[in-house]
Amino acid sequence: MKAYKPSFKLFYGSIGEFMYQYYGDLIRTDHLTSPNQVNINKFRAPGMEDDLLIDFWGYLFIKDGMSFLLSATAEDSTEIKLADILPIEARDIQKIANKKGDVFKLIRNPVPRKIVGEAKYKPKEFIDNLCLLGFSNPDHQKLLIMMSMAQLWDRSYFRVCGPAGCSKDSSVDVPAALFGGCGSIEKPTIAKLEDRASVLSWLVCNEVVGIQKAQWQIMEEFFLPAASHKNFITKHSRAFQNVQEIIDISNLSLTLFYNDVDHYPNDKGDDLIPYFDKTTKRAVLNRFPAFRIYGEFTEDFNAMKRVNLKKYVEENEGWYVDMIKTFQHYKDNYHEYLHDWNEDKLMELKGRDATNLGVLLKVCDFYSNTQGEFDKWMGVINDSMMDYVVMLDYSKLYKKMLTKLDEKVFRKELLNIEKLDTFTEKNAYAEKLIKGETVVKVKPKDTAALYNLSVDGDII
Repeated sequence: MKAYKPSFKLFYGSIGEFMYQYYGDLIRTDHLTSPNQVNINKFRAPGMEDDLLIDFWGYLFIKDGMSFLLSATAEDSTEIKLADILPIEARDIQKIANKKGDVFKLIRNPVPRKIVGEAKYKPKEFIDNLCLLGFSNPDHQKLLIMMSMAQLWDRSYFRVCGPAGCSKDSSVDVPAALFGGCGSIEKPTIAKLEDRASVLSWLVCNEVVGIQKAQWQIMEEFFLPAASHKNFITKHSRAFQNVQEIIDISNLSLTLFYNDVDHYPNDKGDDLIPYFDKTTKRAVLNRFPAFRIYGEFTEDFNAMKRVNLKKYVEENEGWYVDMIKTFQHYKDNYHEYLHDWNEDKLMELKGRDATNLGVLLKVCDFYSNTQGEFDKWMGVINDSMMDYVVMLDYSKLYKKMLTKLDEKVFRKELLNIEKLDTFTEKNAYAEKLIKGETVVKVKPKDTAALYNLSVDGDII
């Protein structure tokens, strides 16, 4: 077998091919339209002259544009628990239609194909396997993955900002494809929130800066009880009729994703639009600890074009299956692997911030083999949270630079500031410009040299 970079396993194309090969014919959790049951009391099947009266209660799935029905009751009259049987192979399918003419495929014989949890990888190895893609800031890449596991294994709530391409989306897309139970919505609305929250365990709201004020205020009424760890919320929107009046959010985690403050200039370019922290209720901010992440991928994603994808995934199927088994095991048992390391190195936090950060700290403990290693992650968390706080001062500096500098110089210096990693560096640079002091010319990031990469992107 030809040796390929381990990171190829996490390329979107590779994961997609594995999902097609392994799950292609199966009905999975992500095909479920709602955890709430549907009721059909009259339907017709091909060849039947009259409607058949039946009190059917079950679940509706949509896969490849087709609607499937699964009874909520097993043959022995016991209630089916979806978490115990999905994914399933649909055998003995009967085509039926309700009185409205909607066509369904009734699954008469569901065969469970659930992967049983087993610790095939140790905690550190499991997390590291989800960070195989080359990245210029490995600590932040790993911090995002730890957040992902915190939100899939338990309830937690975070805000994460960063420059475009800093792997925020990847930290959701990879677990969603491999393990399921999570997903993201772009430019969220209350209708989208309620619909997805009724199905997923972890929901990411992407690009929440710039949403209309009236719409955002309605969404805040969803975020507040969720991040307060309430178990139920009353439905607000009527857009999705398959969502019941009371939504069970007892297992729901939420993350709000958006870009750095300097990503949002106004239409004239003479100021930045009001940032998230200026347009959101303090109660919401207090319930979602805020992090700033930075870095960029160093992978040559075009390299996969030279690989026989189908054959590559077939040869590595065992790795994917072992990762899923390991995830399932730790999801139910990660508490058994904690060391109870001392958290004294963490910055002082109060109220909801401390509560919602607690699960992330457990995952850091789960990953760390020594107190020193755990202390290092407390430092990474501290720096990330402080960089977010420092970033909030940049809007004022942006306005001052525009007033102080010639427009041509201003635009040129913005490019230099963009090359700096942290807002501590960015703000210090901006303050020197405002004061008229000489600043050191910023050099482009040499990520290839930093990670011992050859010109073609291979690890040396």
